[in-house]
Amino acid sequence: MIGEKTIEKTIKTIKMRCHHCNKRLKLLEENLCKCNKIFCPKHRLCHSHDCDYDTKSTNKKKISDENPKVESDKVDKI
Repeated sequence: MIGEKTIEKTIKTIKMRCHHCNKRLKLLEENLCKCNKIFCPKHRLCHSHDCDYDTKSTNKKKISDENPKVESDKVDKI
């Protein structure tokens, strides 16, 4: 019984921190970016933390996948 209590005391919950300013975050302040990093409300936008996620190429790929090229059949000459 004594050993179980000491084990419970040694396990601590790890507080999340902002990846940019290293601020300790509460549960509701955590903002996950597309670059898979957690930021505070001040640095949650892409331009505020210099996000390395390339949205332009991913959007371009998404559009090309969803909209295939449509070609019509050739018309035979009479």
